[in-house]
Amino acid sequence: MTEPLGLREFLVYAAKNGYANDAAAKVHEVDGSTTIQMQRGDWLAHDNYFTSEDGRRYHGRMVTSLGNRAMWFCGYSGFVSEAANPGEVYGFLKKAMVQPEEDFPVRGPWRFAEGGFTYKFQKTDINSDLDRFETIEEITKDGTPVYEAIFYGGKID
Repeated sequence: MTEPLGLREFLVYAAKNGYANDAAAKVHEVDGSTTIQMQRGDWLAHDNYFTSEDGRRYHGRMVTSLGNRAMWFCGYSGFVSEAANPGEVYGFLKKAMVQPEEDFPVRGPWRFAEGGFTYKFQKTDINSDLDRFETIEEITKDGTPVYEAIFYGGKID
């Protein structure tokens, strides 16, 4: 199965213009979730997630479509430790997210560090590319783990 023309490039665009971009339009849904949509040409990303009241947990999914056909899916869940400030962690996370790896634009760069925080994004043994993947995202502050998230998904069609 060959990758649809432009999927990789659109995922880079979505990473830079989605959650991590403060200018992104966020719609608060009646079920308590938040939705962000990003469109470029015939590509559309629909990102919908739930966040706990204290901001420490989130769960969601992003579906990427070409025209009216869903092409790619990413499910995710993340957690901020009790010892960390969610606002600080997510502020740092946004800086990493707008720097997606061009060859694997599921999230941020493989590694990024600033102000005592270190971001690490890694593939697991399951994945090889955008067709099918499972990844882990971690943030430490001064060497102490403060955040972890999992991502999984791949091509729908």
